[in-house]
Amino acid sequence: MSGEGRDAPIAWFRPSVRRSLSIAWLQAVAFVLLGALVLGLLRVKRVDFGSPWLAAYILGMVAVMCGPLWLATRLQRILRVERVLVLGEDGVRWNVGDEVSASFRWEELERVELGDATIVIAGADRQLELPLPFDGVDGAELVSTICDLQRKKLLGVPLRVRLDRS
Repeated sequence: MSGEGRDAPIAWFRPSVRRSLSIAWLQAVAFVLLGALVLGLLRVKRVDFGSPWLAAYILGMVAVMCGPLWLATRLQRILRVERVLVLGEDGVRWNVGDEVSASFRWEELERVELGDATIVIAGADRQLELPLPFDGVDGAELVSTICDLQRKKLLGVPLRVRLDRS
């Protein structure tokens, strides 16, 4: 693809991060619940701060405070790099952050296949495996959209995308 920015995007898709976000939230909630449980049990037992239970108080408070900190660091790590599949006038691009990590012109695209956990986009000399799922579109619909756009481009028909949102 051209590096001059002529390739206008027609559609773009992001891999879903829902599963990673759900795991991060569950881990953070577990930290907070564990700390609250320890602090609650100590409160019910009416243990004072001067006793040997001081370490349990500290552990409970640290766990409660670490939950939100854990969530913030996990969210930053999960969302740090934006990954986008761009379908443009010239072809297919896989952007990771600000860089185009792989691109295929419509003319050099040989096959697009749906696997169990990936979509495989292949040209004559290289291939790209994209993780599933993508936000807002299922794998079969995305493969169909890519193949449809390639067919239209090769026939010289203006490229338009229509996704069913029913």
